[in-house]
Amino acid sequence: MKRRCSISVKRSVPGTEGGYRSGSAGRNDDLRQWRSQRLAVIAMAEHGNFLHSPDTYMDKIAVGPAGKGVVDLDKTPTQNLNALAEAKKCKVEDLTVIILYRPRHEALIKEVREAGARIRLIGDGDVSAAIATTKPETGIDLLMGIGGAPEGVLAAAALRCVGGHAGSS
Repeated sequence: MKRRCSISVKRSVPGTEGGYRSGSAGRNDDLRQWRSQRLAVIAMAEHGNFLHSPDTYMDKIAVGPAGKGVVDLDKTPTQNLNALAEAKKCKVEDLTVIILYRPRHEALIKEVREAGARIRLIGDGDVSAAIATTKPETGIDLLMGIGGAPEGVLAAAALRCVGGHAGSS
């Protein structure tokens, strides 16, 4: 039986709203062995400050503190990789990009490979993948691709707390 996850934005405290997700941070599949544990995410803000986006997809980019102000969805993946490598004082070949394994990402995967960066493909779990960009021990430098908007909002809230950056459109 497949477990369904809950995502919602509700009024929880007068004058605030929150988003939550309870479910898998990334299932143990054979797509490059992205092995995360269960993850519960809660984010709160003043009322009206969360994007309400049920059942919507968005372009996403997420990066840790080293890439804040450096990457931008208006740039091509290659331009973002070059800018991030320069900011981190490394080569593009030293960067690892995490991408959801979906047919819609074929062109993105091709461009990232041609630029020379490494890729980790995951079946799901882009909230934890975005957070991983802030933790050097994960080896993940950048998240790119198209994914669920509610997860993008929660990932952006998490990254804001730890000095990272999430962009979406």
